[in-house]
Amino acid sequence: MASDERTLHLLLDAMKLKHLHRSGWKRAGAPDESVGEHSFGVAMAALALAKMESLEEKEEHLLLKAAILHDLHEARLGDLTPQEKSRQAPDERGTEAQMVQGTHLEGELPFSLPPKAALLLSDADGLDMLLRAIENANGGNLRMGQFISSALQAIRSDSGKRLAGLALKRLKR
Repeated sequence: MASDERTLHLLLDAMKLKHLHRSGWKRAGAPDESVGEHSFGVAMAALALAKMESLEEKEEHLLLKAAILHDLHEARLGDLTPQEKSRQAPDERGTEAQMVQGTHLEGELPFSLPPKAALLLSDADGLDMLLRAIENANGGNLRMGQFISSALQAIRSDSGKRLAGLALKRLKR
């Protein structure tokens, strides 16, 4: 039976994401963004993509749940860059499983997404990075090219590509 106390501790852990700065932006001299802000951006992009791709309600629900929870492990592991992840090989899924064990969210992780929803989750993550990189570039940060390129490479759905193309038109050259 799930424990209210364990659920409260999970929520307190998750609140740390509102104050955990994203390390890639920080290293690039961009304005601070928290993992919580990023998760919100991913969830908004995921909802838009779900509607654009006419996902069935069940898949949309799974996609939104995954978008909200996709970086939960960072509350304990920190926000690691891809290079740090390859060196450290953190157990993200194991950390998430430990975090939700005994809580009312225990059955929510790990999540298994249908292929289309998994693609859209990846695209939503890429779109959030792209939009933030364009915002930073337009604010004068000259180090955003790598983020823009990386985001564009990650976006593979037709809807994601259409949104990315529209976003790029907002990039001041």
